[in-house]
Amino acid sequence: MIPFRLFYATISTPNRDRLSAWYQEKLGFELFINKDFPEFGTRIAVLALYDFRLEILEQANAVPMPLPQNDPPDHTNVHCFSQIALLVEDLDEAISALESKGVEKVWVLRDDPTLKLKFQFFKDCDGRLLQFVELYPEAKSHMTDLIRAYSHKFSYLPE
Repeated sequence: MIPFRLFYATISTPNRDRLSAWYQEKLGFELFINKDFPEFGTRIAVLALYDFRLEILEQANAVPMPLPQNDPPDHTNVHCFSQIALLVEDLDEAISALESKGVEKVWVLRDDPTLKLKFQFFKDCDGRLLQFVELYPEAKSHMTDLIRAYSHKFSYLPE
């Protein structure tokens, strides 16, 4: 097995600065770097929060997806990454914080005993789905077991 961690996700947008500001204001990401590649018609912003980066990319010749993505529960109507799922300790607290910042809530809070989690969808300013997830205690335990069993000590991690 090749050890890896999720490092970053890239989001294509028609307006890098607007989307970058949204993720900073609404979710607390910090700007790591802005970089322009004029020879490619590309502008990027790299945002960071905890050990995860989000690359916001504006491409001069980019076009929207040909079919719009539906809201949940029909959000998997197109073949693509359908949402970004963010794990939180307290979903009710996260929902309150996001609502207080005017973030658009989508669908209803879902509580799924089979999957051992509950979640709520929101949208960013481009309409991209963000799924905030809280694990049941037994799912947290399972996650802890997986981390212990398969955790690779990357050289950049503190001792």
